[in-house]
Amino acid sequence: MIKPSISETTTSIRAAISFKKDIHGRILQFKQRSYNLPIIDEKETKRNISALIKSLRAEYTVRDISILLMECLDETKFQYTLSHNGFRLAKNIPKGKRVVVADIFAFSQALTYCFSFLPPETPVKPRTIVSGVMAPAGQDLGSMLLKQLWQTQGHTVFDLGSKIKPQAWLDAIEKYQPNFLSISCMLNACIANLRELLGLLSAKNVRTQVCVGGMAINKLMALQLIQEYPVPLFYGTDFTGLPKSAKPDLKDQIRGKNRINLPEDIIALSPQGNIYCYRIPFSEVNIADSNRQDSREFLSIFNSAVIVTTSNQPATKRDAKITVRQLLKIEKFLEEVEPFAFAFHYPFPCPFCLQADCKKNEGTCMNPAYMRPLPKNFHINLLKTMENAKIKDLGLSTLILVK
Repeated sequence: MIKPSISETTTSIRAAISFKKDIHGRILQFKQRSYNLPIIDEKETKRNISALIKSLRAEYTVRDISILLMECLDETKFQYTLSHNGFRLAKNIPKGKRVVVADIFAFSQALTYCFSFLPPETPVKPRTIVSGVMAPAGQDLGSMLLKQLWQTQGHTVFDLGSKIKPQAWLDAIEKYQPNFLSISCMLNACIANLRELLGLLSAKNVRTQVCVGGMAINKLMALQLIQEYPVPLFYGTDFTGLPKSAKPDLKDQIRGKNRINLPEDIIALSPQGNIYCYRIPFSEVNIADSNRQDSREFLSIFNSAVIVTTSNQPATKRDAKITVRQLLKIEKFLEEVEPFAFAFHYPFPCPFCLQADCKKNEGTCMNPAYMRPLPKNFHINLLKTMENAKIKDLGLSTLILVK
């Protein structure tokens, strides 16, 4: 049975959302920190969502619907990454592809309604999960959404709420004896408390699995935490409990050939330049200093590597930011098959700031999801790696690690 497309389902969910409006037809809003968020008409939206879920259940299993809904969320979040950084809208994003904070808020709320209309499954191994938002952050709708997802999967979830300090997490482990903790860090200020908790868990030799996520946790930080603390630690996107559902021919595309065939929508981002991807063995990745044990430990997390090289030399800031979006799309494309892909950036950090423009200190970026280090930060010599793999540098190249 063919599942409905992610884009069609995403459109249906967004169309099902009803907002409260004033007498002039303008959407009513409420203030949440620095954002103005829309007020959802809960009754009408639930009625629309109920009809949508009913139509899906007539053709698909609860499991298939759960996977589809999370894929819709993943796609929406990715479009947000490409189009908005919390305050600024990226230029040159088509209107239909723009996703801002208000859109993420409304879509996440609609998904919680979707899951509430799905009957709970009977899992093979039911889990006990403790979830919450690390102090000092006040809220995270994503944490609520995961709670609803896990309950639909048949697991038991204890939600601690927000502003949860390290000792309260330890107390929850003692009280509920969970299989794992789900910790959301929505502010950079949460990281110190997260490190304190991981340190306490390590000192007490607690083996409870820990899933970390939220706006303040990016891929690099998650990988560094995994290396630093002897705790069973997972990054948020790895631990929704849903399998990847790639197209049948996608694995052949990536695993069966040295050169990877990229989708047309990625190639089209730079119509004036060529772009190629090649999978290479780790034996061809060159570490500049053979004594760099930290780099070798970092690389050991991954199973293979992908070289990306393009002749698209950005002539303007607009071109540069489009090229970064292209790299992020390639990273996501790889993750449709592989559990995790980690890209090093080109010589500019994200779709919103060029190197010369970025005035943010480390750890203060509004959304660190964009940030990628240079290969040299991990003592990886990219040019020698490409020489080892016999890959020609077209002018702008980078490396993506895959596991």
